[in-house]
Amino acid sequence: MKFRQQLLIAVGLLAVVACNDDDDGPDEMMPCVVDGGTITGGPFAFTIDGLADQISGVEVTGSVGPKDTYVVTDGDGVILALFDPLADLEGNDFDGAGVGTCLIYNVSYQEGIRGLTIGSEISGLEGCFDLSEPIEVVRDPCPAVAPTLSGGPFAFSVDGQPDFLSATEVEVTGGDSDSSFFVLTTTGGTVVRYFEDEDDFDAVDFDTLALDTFQLWVLAYNDALSGDTLGGLASDIRGCLALSEPSLVLRECRAEGGTLEGGPFLFEVDSDPDFIQPGAVSLSGAEGEVTTYVVTDADGVILGLPPDLDALGDVDFNAAGDGICLVWHLSANGELAGDTLGGLATAIDGCYSLSNPLEVRRNCLADGGLLQGGPFSVTVDTVGTPDTIDVSQLTLAGEEGESGTYVVTNADNVILALPGDLDALGDFDFANSDTLTTSNFIWHLSYNGAIGGASVGADATSITGCADLSNPVEVQRKFD
Repeated sequence: MKFRQQLLIAVGLLAVVACNDDDDGPDEMMPCVVDGGTITGGPFAFTIDGLADQISGVEVTGSVGPKDTYVVTDGDGVILALFDPLADLEGNDFDGAGVGTCLIYNVSYQEGIRGLTIGSEISGLEGCFDLSEPIEVVRDPCPAVAPTLSGGPFAFSVDGQPDFLSATEVEVTGGDSDSSFFVLTTTGGTVVRYFEDEDDFDAVDFDTLALDTFQLWVLAYNDALSGDTLGGLASDIRGCLALSEPSLVLRECRAEGGTLEGGPFLFEVDSDPDFIQPGAVSLSGAEGEVTTYVVTDADGVILGLPPDLDALGDVDFNAAGDGICLVWHLSANGELAGDTLGGLATAIDGCYSLSNPLEVRRNCLADGGLLQGGPFSVTVDTVGTPDTIDVSQLTLAGEEGESGTYVVTNADNVILALPGDLDALGDFDFANSDTLTTSNFIWHLSYNGAIGGASVGADATSITGCADLSNPVEVQRKFD
């Protein structure tokens, strides 16, 4: 088939016509001598499968004209691409054009041809040109049909015991392809494993895998594939293929922390140990290979891990000081991470479950009391002469605690002395107490059990443990 404008057909293959440009005079008329020649090769047939499809063996003979170009159109004659030289045509990937038919022409032409552009119709070419007969490139759809995968969802318990897919619980029916295999992916489509057939299922122990949910597919295909690599995406596999609908493979944590009954337990922070008595706590409904009790503070920080009720009964809650403790039961399967002192009970990694917590309240009944008297005044005049106060003018009422002491601080609450009673306080020399401030303060400290931070040079307001400070009484230091 040949398309010509202003074309006279003479005997033979050559088309000769006088082409007159509007700007040229009668003496500048040029003869139109062109012939598209004969294009050989093909026809070509490809399958649209995501793999590159390239032609070869194309040859043009007998073409006449100053210029030649290969033209690729769709089945309706719309120009899709232009190639020159032949190597560019043979390097083109026809798979990207999708299903359908392409036609390849050789066009021979002189300068001034119009319409030789992508998107134009080849029947609309104008100027001095000639087309060869076309060769076809047929692009057929992929004939692979996905089979039906029956079986599942499969659920395994994360418990340290091997878990494998069962070949007897999987059935593949229907479909149409030359080959197929199973694909195991994450829910995001990342390929974890390929199985050639059901007999290969024992290659993966699901109990050892980190993720909780997987998908099992059947991939049916013809000819070759590319992109079928572990760690890649199933959606990136290319070839004549079809994927079945997936079956879910679930890894479930079947640990159950159970239900704790008992308490709340109330203890006073003092010098006497405080234990949960035998039989005061009961556990029901727990399930797991590994069990332990967990003692935390109110924020869930792990303070202790007694393995059983006997060990829980040995925990002295008085040593924890004032505040609230929580007692939990933990059930687990397999190995855990983060189940350590100082960690968060809610941040443990692995297959585990916590019961409800029981509350252990540790009440501090210390009261620093009420100091009355003063304000006192001392004159700092002679070095070496003690400046004391008359402690008979100082009274204390309402204090409560196993132990007590007086505390002398400067204006910044830094402890200067810890006189144990009024007599010791009466011997304290305020002249040499602190050369930087004009006021000292006297407090009474009541406490139960062991406390921390009650030492000279420390901050009186940062004492830890079951302790309480009274109001302060001022001692004014005047300098002569």
